Amino acid sequence: MSPDSLLSKAVARPRRTALVVLVLAMLGISVTGIALLWSQQQAIITCNDLAWAVDQGDELSFSVDVAGSESSWFGEHYSTEFNWSSGNVTMRIAELPVLPASADRSIFVSEVVLPIKLQCLSVEVPQNYSTLLVGVLSRFFLPVGCWDELDLMFEDDLPSVSHYPEADGLEYGTLYCAGQFANDIFEFSQRRYESRFPNWSTETWTGSTSAETGIPIAATYSDSNPGCTGSSYLTMWITLNP
Repeated sequence: MSPDSLLSKAVARPRRTALVVLVLAMLGISVTGIALLWSQQQAIITCNDLAWAVDQGDELSFSVDVAGSESSWFGEHYSTEFNWSSGNVTMRIAELPVLPASADRSIFVSEVVLPIKLQCLSVEVPQNYSTLLVGVLSRFFLPVGCWDELDLMFEDDLPSVSHYPEADGLEYGTLYCAGQFANDIFEFSQRRYESRFPNWSTETWTGSTSAETGIPIAATYSDSNPGCTGSSYLTMWITLNP
């Protein structure tokens, strides 16, 4: 064998070795990424990690502000703005759901987040706002003891819409959730789109829950309903009083 052939083989061998190492490394990264994604989707927390830090019958005071508008340009044209606020709305914990023995994301949302937990004791609150307030705040009263697991269970951010929800791969009627745990606060967000051809409505719930108590420090609800013949918008801001 000629010296040139020996030299060519000597050079080719390290290149093949480097290529194999590179491919294996890329496969390792891909498998790790898939495993991480799978673990997030399949994240499960157990009841041993979950506990309510509040009790049925506990009462809390919140400041509530509501602002919105309604308008119509079909038939009778009108445009109305409305506002309401109170610095002291008393809420009572009426019922706390039984914590499941184990929960993935779907079970946690349906059996822990969404059940109604409160009742409004302040009679001066208009009935429609009282019902809305109970529903919004109930979503952010959470069990304590599993914040790191919840942080892994939920995406960091809600999906956004650039054109139409369906064009961005989002489904109408689906509740999308995101959560992040930092500085002893769990930031929890939820959003749902509904078809209102040729537009769509958007409901968004956001809240900051104390890791120590599981009580929401602040929460916001917004409902946006643009339309061809009219529109309506409403936002409710809720803050826990000291």
